[in-house]
Amino acid sequence: MLDKANQKDYEEYQLKRKIGIFLDKLQMKRSSIGYCYWQNAILYYLKELKKENASIKMEKIYDYISKIYETTRNNTERAMRMSRKNSKYLQEFSQYSYKITNKEFLILCAERLQENVS
Repeated sequence: MLDKANQKDYEEYQLKRKIGIFLDKLQMKRSSIGYCYWQNAILYYLKELKKENASIKMEKIYDYISKIYETTRNNTERAMRMSRKNSKYLQEFSQYSYKITNKEFLILCAERLQENVS
């Protein structure tokens, strides 16, 4: 039996794994640094939603990811944007005939993952 700390780590690991599977489904390249950024951004967003239950600004997410990977906010945003653009996200989110922003992509991914987890 797992204690509370290990249980929390295990749940986070499982969620990160599900995020990875979802990003793979979008054919996002695992070798892209943006893939890692998206994994962490979605995980962070889902955690923050539980805490705040409010709108979370992308700047806060970019700052969080930048701090983890010791890079700039601009580099983080660019890497995430490029890995999103190079994926097949429009096929998954077919209701959108236009290109979406990183914020919209993050929200759509989080919603889709929450549907699958519930």
